[in-house]
Amino acid sequence: MKRILVTGAAGFLGSHCLNELENKNFEIYALDKVKRQNPDTKVNWIETDLREPKQVEQMLYNIKPDYLLHLAWKMETGMQLNSAVNNAWVEISIGLIQKFAEAGGKRVVVSGSCAEYKWGDYLYDEETTPLEPQTVYGRSKHKLHQMVSSLCTKNNISYAWGRIFFMYGPNENEKRLVSYVIRSILKGEKVLTTHGNQIYDYLYVEDVARALVSLIETDFNGAVNICSGQPLKVKDLIYKIANQMNGSHLIQLGKIDPSKHHSHNIVGNNSLLKMITSWLPEIDIDSGITKTIQSIQDKIN
Repeated sequence: MKRILVTGAAGFLGSHCLNELENKNFEIYALDKVKRQNPDTKVNWIETDLREPKQVEQMLYNIKPDYLLHLAWKMETGMQLNSAVNNAWVEISIGLIQKFAEAGGKRVVVSGSCAEYKWGDYLYDEETTPLEPQTVYGRSKHKLHQMVSSLCTKNNISYAWGRIFFMYGPNENEKRLVSYVIRSILKGEKVLTTHGNQIYDYLYVEDVARALVSLIETDFNGAVNICSGQPLKVKDLIYKIANQMNGSHLIQLGKIDPSKHHSHNIVGNNSLLKMITSWLPEIDIDSGITKTIQSIQDKIN
């Protein structure tokens, strides 16, 4: 059976990727820096701190994975876009992938970001959109992509780089927009937001996870957008949530200044992803909101 190693496995996206991988023919190894039990025999949890090179090397030579799904990245909500921590994760990541190659690894799939692109009012496309990131986070991801491409070519292993757009769903950080709106309405609190005229590309986390797993199973080399391809105004998203929760009276648009680090129009082209895999998004925005509301309600109750 093929062995796969998943970093960031306990995180928002990682947990959904594990669920998807359990339905596939993989022997799954999941990394976390703290010791975890193995409640599900399909997932083997490994205690490893990616910041410790000797631990990483020993772990890789013990497991000898065929595939690596690298999701781990230190995210500090509210400051992650320009935090110096991003630079450290470039070195951590490339060290991991180098050791993976040396241990006999065959294919790497890494989570990238739409923040690698130059912001602008156009459809973001892998072939034509300039890569001119305007944040430390975006520059770090772009730098890592270049290094991964070079390293994999040198070591004769294949790789895919999934540029993820705006992801939402169960278990996301409480400070993220969708979670913030839901939790505020559940508490009966006012929802303070920007003007909401930004147009973004939202994709439910389970669809993101399926896309990444589908990339593991191909031999495609290079970067590919992971997105819905559907433009949605932020204020329309907010009111979709509020209307499902009968909380429209709590919405207060224009109370927060928009981020200076984002364009007002970030929508991706997912044609390449659909061409190279059998992937199609399964959860539309309304269904995704319903699932996310239910998940948060269940946790609170």
